[in-house]
Amino acid sequence: MVTNCKLIMASESKRVGVEVTAEDVILICTRHKNHDDSDEDSETGGLSSGEEFELDQQLSDEDLNESDAETSLDMEEDGSDPDFAVNEQQTTGDGPQEQCVTRGRDRAISRGVHRHRGKPSAAAQLYNSYDDPDTGNQLPSFCPKRAPGPHLDAPVTQGAMTNAIDFFKLFFTNAFLLQICNHTNTFAWEEVLKKPYYGGMDGAWKETSPDEMFRLMALIMYCGLVPISSVHHYWSTKTLYHGLWARSIMSRDRFKALMAMLHMVDPGAEDERDELCKITSMLEIFKASCKGLYQPFQHVSVDERMGKYKHVSDIQHIKNKPIKWGMKLWVLTDSLNGYTYDFDVFTGCRNVHDSLSENGLGYDVVMRLTSSLAQQGYHVYFDRFCTSPKLIKDLFQLQMPSCGTANRRALPEAVKGGKKWAKRKDKGAMRWVRDECCLALQWKDDKPVTILSSVHTADEFLHVKRKEKVADKWRCVTVKQPKAIHDYNAYMNRINQSDQIIVKNTALQMCMRWWKTLFFHMVDIAVVNSFILFQIHRAKNLDVPELKRSQTYSLTEYREELTRQLAGLEECGQPPVYNPSLKEPGDFDSAHIPKVSDTKRTCKVCYDTSKQSLKVVTYCSAPQCQVYLHIRHDKNCFELWHSKKYKHRK
Repeated sequence: MVTNCKLIMASESKRVGVEVTAEDVILICTRHKNHDDSDEDSETGGLSSGEEFELDQQLSDEDLNESDAETSLDMEEDGSDPDFAVNEQQTTGDGPQEQCVTRGRDRAISRGVHRHRGKPSAAAQLYNSYDDPDTGNQLPSFCPKRAPGPHLDAPVTQGAMTNAIDFFKLFFTNAFLLQICNHTNTFAWEEVLKKPYYGGMDGAWKETSPDEMFRLMALIMYCGLVPISSVHHYWSTKTLYHGLWARSIMSRDRFKALMAMLHMVDPGAEDERDELCKITSMLEIFKASCKGLYQPFQHVSVDERMGKYKHVSDIQHIKNKPIKWGMKLWVLTDSLNGYTYDFDVFTGCRNVHDSLSENGLGYDVVMRLTSSLAQQGYHVYFDRFCTSPKLIKDLFQLQMPSCGTANRRALPEAVKGGKKWAKRKDKGAMRWVRDECCLALQWKDDKPVTILSSVHTADEFLHVKRKEKVADKWRCVTVKQPKAIHDYNAYMNRINQSDQIIVKNTALQMCMRWWKTLFFHMVDIAVVNSFILFQIHRAKNLDVPELKRSQTYSLTEYREELTRQLAGLEECGQPPVYNPSLKEPGDFDSAHIPKVSDTKRTCKVCYDTSKQSLKVVTYCSAPQCQVYLHIRHDKNCFELWHSKKYKHRK
């Protein structure tokens, strides 16, 4: 046996060109003693072809440990990776490992023995690349319940709908606004007794109507198109603000009164246990309109959206959104055009724990928003907050293949340690592993990107251009990119574009009442959705002259057209000029006649000039004035108020 070992070591030392130590002899002799009873190479009594390969690999491992550069190069040529060796050694299922107490290069030899012994484990699959075939899932056919696209009622087709207001009223119908007006009037009659300054001159509330509510929304949209630092400047008489059109839409006092008394639900039927009790019923009606008027195309996406809101207690923050601070919404959009199909309001973790499942918030959000699209073959895309292997598998069971980026907590064990893996790979490298229907794919760009998908296969790719720095110079290189990465970018970017076009010329007004902010956001969603329906309707009816618009017809132009039609303004005209209270005699509808009231109120002139609250019973009955004034031989505020020299009149 010793003679055989000496011959073996001599032959091996000549072949590899290194001196073999006594420890190597003992190790190899021990190994051959264990193989004496086997039938492999029994005639020669030497190393089998597999053992020769093992020894070569052991000695090459020792040389590779001396230089990291050589390690990286040889590993790529060999088709293996250090992480792969460790994972396979830990997960192999061929029985107990040999225990060798070694030092230095002997430890490397023992690692080499364990790495190449037995059958490859399941972890070996995680280093497959583009050239390794992947058997993808059998995707369900796309069979939506309705034809994708707009679904308008029969009477409102072709020539019947030619203006922007026609499509906007599909979402805010007269019946819908009538409910808002009724709730607003009910709430206003209760509050005007405490706040009489929101009423008329007699202290009574002037009831609003759907037409006036449309003008209110037109004024809100106008404020988004023509932004000014303060809302009060829209009615300013100063020269810089004199040409604004707000006063042609609604008076300032009426605008303030409507904004203060605006109410979405019956004040006496609010459920305090519901965090959204101020707007729940209107939200459900509005979301039903969004779903009923449109059927999404095959690719949909779920993501977060922010609405402007400044109340500290309920504020949320997302750093990569156009609106970074405000109220968070979960939105389901059509990836083809950005149509908002459904959405949910995030009211804080403290309010969702009662109904939160063990799978987490992201899982519940996606399942809830896509419930109406199940069993129809839709492809769903979402970001890493929602992604998990369980969500991918459960959606696939509902015939909704899905795809999403994954964070570290959602990564399968096979593709963890992405940063360490990416350091040894060139840009464009890829590895993947499949767990039932869920494909976990990791691709190196500037940083490693991980995708979980039940839509794609790992061996589908295309070529993209990237920049890399070589010798202090940037150059453009062409690298491979998995189709899963490409599709995710394409379909998730559409919801980001939807966020951007909603933020542009937004109708949102900053206020302390969060539900009013949500109402303004509903107006923005209605504008964008109606614009999408309008564009599709125009494309289907090219022969209708009333639908002709410019080739560059944009959302901003649509918003301008909609604002004019809601406010009853012409497309072109002279800017409105401020009409002061004091006019030439004969220009008033009635004369300035002083009258006596049964109640006392503060004199307007005394309060403006000296901030004194002096009560009087006399007032001017002219509709342009309607203010209380002193009329005495020693104090004639009535005369001063109607003089041109009075400077406190706004």
